[in-house]
Amino acid sequence: MYDTVLIALDGSPASTTAIPHAQMLAGDRGRIVAIHVRELVPGRSSQVTVPAPEAERAVREWVERVRHEGANVELRVETTASGAAEAIANAAREEHADVIVLGTRGHSQLTGLLVGSVAQRLPHVAPCPVLVVPPTEAEAG
Repeated sequence: MYDTVLIALDGSPASTTAIPHAQMLAGDRGRIVAIHVRELVPGRSSQVTVPAPEAERAVREWVERVRHEGANVELRVETTASGAAEAIANAAREEHADVIVLGTRGHSQLTGLLVGSVAQRLPHVAPCPVLVVPPTEAEAG
């Protein structure tokens, strides 16, 4: 079991595959810190936030649900133009995370091309081990 588990959630079904793993790694005594990163990408006239507010709402609902179930869970929401992987790594440092857990393919293919793959970048910048959880068969299909 880990003392502090940081889970990166973007509200997508692919990111939620990481949830049971984060809960298992934290156990009954560990702390889970859920991080949701709003990425700013250049637009024609200004920067645009990716993903949509619905994703953040889904993450907030999950945090409230598991908190109500008795889990020690906190939420961090970050906005960055420097990349989600870097924001997640910085949060892991600040929270003294023992491990980072995230799902793959949270973004659409187009958004992935624009902002890059967090799952590919994060292990290179993280201060602790990173567990990347692949999509389930239903999500991959």
